[in-house]
Amino acid sequence: MLAALRVSGGYLARCLIGAIILGVLVGLAFATNWSNTAWTTVGNNAFTGAEAGVRPLVAAVVVGGLVLGVHGFLAGISGGLGRAFLGFVDGLVLGVVIGALSAISFSRQVGAAIGVAVAVAAWPALGALALRNYDWAALKDRFMPTTTIETSRETIEWLHQIQQRIRPARPS
Repeated sequence: MLAALRVSGGYLARCLIGAIILGVLVGLAFATNWSNTAWTTVGNNAFTGAEAGVRPLVAAVVVGGLVLGVHGFLAGISGGLGRAFLGFVDGLVLGVVIGALSAISFSRQVGAAIGVAVAVAAWPALGALALRNYDWAALKDRFMPTTTIETSRETIEWLHQIQQRIRPARPS
């Protein structure tokens, strides 16, 4: 679709490379249980009151939610207090979801599959960023048959003139 909209092939190739790198990093983090190990360490140090089996989940949900919530608040503060609050809530929800998913201990195959899924989803998402500055009027001009429309209007006008000459005006 993006190629049909004449987004450059070089840009799409760079997006593919970026998506592959992102997928490899996410796949390695999940396949090696790096994220679960990190959350276990944070949980053991900061949330000692929680049961040992749920400490990684608690740490990931709390820290992830707060970090992305504050980030959303700061990103929305320029739009006013209401926008900042919505940014906080959005960041909080996203942080909780990402934190919960990153706290799970996956097998190597599942971690690799998640990495592939992230790469496959990230490529079109990164490529679609080119549409932010896309000239939609040029696309319309490229596919709008303006010459045919103008010629058809001239032909209709010509036929009306001939019709007026052939048929005399009817008395009322």
